[in-house]
Amino acid sequence: MRTCDVAVLGAGPAGMGLATELAARGVRVGCIDSQPELVWARQFASWYDDWAPAYRSCVRARWAAPSVVTRRRHHVLDRCYALLDANDLHRTLHQRAQDSAVEFVVDRARDIEHHDEGSTVSLASGAQLNARMVIDATGTGHFLDRPAHGPLAAQVTYGQILEVDRHPFRCGEMALMDFRAIDDGETIPTFLHALPLDFNRLLVEETSLIATVPVPAALLKRRLEERITRLGITDARVVKTEKGHVSMTKGLPDLSQRTLGYGAAASMVHPATGNNAARSLARAPEVANALVELLECAPAQACEAAWQAIWPRDDVRKWELYNFGARFLYSLDQDRTERFFDAFFSLPPRDWGGFFSASLTSTQLAGVMSRVFARLDPALRWDLMRLSTGAGGSANLLRAALAM
Repeated sequence: MRTCDVAVLGAGPAGMGLATELAARGVRVGCIDSQPELVWARQFASWYDDWAPAYRSCVRARWAAPSVVTRRRHHVLDRCYALLDANDLHRTLHQRAQDSAVEFVVDRARDIEHHDEGSTVSLASGAQLNARMVIDATGTGHFLDRPAHGPLAAQVTYGQILEVDRHPFRCGEMALMDFRAIDDGETIPTFLHALPLDFNRLLVEETSLIATVPVPAALLKRRLEERITRLGITDARVVKTEKGHVSMTKGLPDLSQRTLGYGAAASMVHPATGNNAARSLARAPEVANALVELLECAPAQACEAAWQAIWPRDDVRKWELYNFGARFLYSLDQDRTERFFDAFFSLPPRDWGGFFSASLTSTQLAGVMSRVFARLDPALRWDLMRLSTGAGGSANLLRAALAM
């Protein structure tokens, strides 16, 4: 039977990143994944300064002037946005993991049994792996207990990489969010996310930021085709088609359970943007430092303290505030969504930037949310007040307030 100090389930960016940081500190790590060599299909994009320096060499393209466009205003944001190359990121993480002596177990976890000395992971092949700690970084969090937490909302995207003769974006320009409505009789708010990769290649995505009702891919595809026409592009070759689905309001896992979680499995997805990879990679060294110190403790005691390192109390407070904001966003139609973001991006860059990066304390985040409220028009303020006094809204705010 194999043994290790920490078993990490999943070799995505979060799992491989944390496994590498642990192994680099002398921890014996087994990373269990049925296809650890498989390159991820999805793109990874976020603000350039959100990516840890170790991964900035994987940047495929960056833009100094991202824009947010509504029917009323055109906001040019003074912050660099970056797209990472999935192949380079996978290669870099995999090489760092191998250099740190992470042991890849090409298999699939089937069951976990906890005992006084640690935990036993039963694998699909019939083999078993003993570990002091087990971390679910599978994305879905299949092995984590999670209390019910209201309606589940998701971000859905339909994207294409296009080869074009020309496109309207100048050097450094991109559309972070182009909300200008398409009059197709639908009320679902969506926006265009457009990243010019060079003079003749363009990544375009039609995105439903957050919704509780599944948004049909056919609707996103139809709107994306209309957006491409509006950009003046008439002869484009589709190089690749991409679809994305990110759970945005998945409840926090039970922070007292013996199986730990990390990344999307542990609800580390930003409830307002859907970003996860940059934050998981950036936090991996800090979490690894905490886990190393706990490995000498009794497993049950170690896991209880480990959850506090993965989800510090202030981060739990922030999660409650972000989720209240998410509930407000998915209650809005197209017009209200545009009016909300006009108010949001009228804030100073330190406010909207800190909100997007989850770098604020809970007190600072509450301050930003109050300043957004002050800039909303009366109708939107009323919508927000009604939500905050409803059953779900008041519960979220009360939980956040009690934790302050």
